[in-house]
Amino acid sequence: MRLKNDEHIFSEEMDRRSISYLVHFTKAINLIGIFQQEKLLSCDALDEASELCPDLYMEDYIKHNDSIRLDHRRSHINLSVQFPNNFLFKRFQEADADGEWAVLLLSREVVRWEGTLFSVYNAAAASSRQYGIGGSLDHFKNLFLDPIDIQYHWGKRSYAREGLRNCYPTSAQAEVLVQDSIAASQIKEVCFKSKHALSHWKSALQTVDLEQGVEMTVRPEFWGSERR
Repeated sequence: MRLKNDEHIFSEEMDRRSISYLVHFTKAINLIGIFQQEKLLSCDALDEASELCPDLYMEDYIKHNDSIRLDHRRSHINLSVQFPNNFLFKRFQEADADGEWAVLLLSREVVRWEGTLFSVYNAAAASSRQYGIGGSLDHFKNLFLDPIDIQYHWGKRSYAREGLRNCYPTSAQAEVLVQDSIAASQIKEVCFKSKHALSHWKSALQTVDLEQGVEMTVRPEFWGSERR
């Protein structure tokens, strides 16, 4: 994977902020497809793979979190920094109350990749575009601005950093957008809400010979509404 020209400065900035991983939440059934394909795919890449290899029946065990993609960036995978986007995570869980979910902790290396973009808020929001969505160091630093002003239909709201750990973006909905795919080798940990979910999905992956030796843990805090 090609790196940004100033990738070392991104590393220094992440060191300064004690950022240790990126986060992506997904339906637990998607783990089968992720480890079978040995990569996490964007919506566009997944659709293309399904068309090229229909005999794999990937649509049976890979489900889009957000098939509409109001940000019009279907070629990118949405990540957050150090904690899930709790607003979207809660909304998706409510829409699929019977499904189980997994939270993937990914190497921060993806921040340094050439095609990776940064958005101070949900990339579909007009306010994000006003701040600019891009891949420069300034775009990355914008994630931590104090304050960030977001315009809603009912008015403007300012988000301040008071009480936030240095590693967290100012808005819980800030996004890191990675282009096309992320190799499964970049997944450092797979987290579940309960011991039951961990046991079930670890056994499911072992049954189909897809258990990759990735650490699997119970981290219920990622299902909470507060960044810690």
